[in-house]
Amino acid sequence: LKQALNVKRFSNSIVDAISSEDMGKFPDRNVAESLQRVPGVTIQRQFGEGAAVSIRGAGQNFTLTTLNGQNVASTGWFVLEPAKRSFNYELLPSELVGSIEVHKSSQADLSAGGVGGTVVIHTRKPLDQAALSIFGSIEGQHQSDSGETDPQYSGMMSWKNEAENFGVLVSAVAQQRSLQRQGNEAFWEWGAGPVGFEQERERSALTATFQYQPNDNLDIVLNVMDMKMEAN
Repeated sequence: LKQALNVKRFSNSIVDAISSEDMGKFPDRNVAESLQRVPGVTIQRQFGEGAAVSIRGAGQNFTLTTLNGQNVASTGWFVLEPAKRSFNYELLPSELVGSIEVHKSSQADLSAGGVGGTVVIHTRKPLDQAALSIFGSIEGQHQSDSGETDPQYSGMMSWKNEAENFGVLVSAVAQQRSLQRQGNEAFWEWGAGPVGFEQERERSALTATFQYQPNDNLDIVLNVMDMKMEAN
């Protein structure tokens, strides 16, 4: 809470913030589910999991998302889903994130395009961690419709030298989900009837961060990421 309040206190615009410690206290599957606790932020879900973010009632296409300063956008798994400017937050697990800032007003140092607002995501850095940090978690998720219990694994290792000017951080997350949905759907063209939907999806995320900070005025960070979700 102290870290989040300091972000708001020293900002010249309307900002809310979430730290990685806050996210770790909740069973969030991805960043969207962490953001839903910020005032003025609502999320859209797909099969019970947060997928898109809206700020102050604006549509999800009006929310700009940056990851370590880089604008990111993606499409969904459905073949008929159109291309859009919004980011599919199902790709980004909460375990990989160090902090999140939600800017509800524009600033000169932010990328243009966030009509509703801008979500700024920072991943973890090795020099912010202890000299040798290792974390890991194993979770299980049960769905009564499919009768399946699906696993999720995550791990992170961070190292920095004795001078604390160079460090390496590696993290990975793997998740499986067996989805099943049954119900009745109505289409004005074809009428109504019972519908069954099944899907097997696998999500993985792998990141590596190299940081070199010889002095307070120079900080060089290289982030390498591979985020992928496969859904039939």
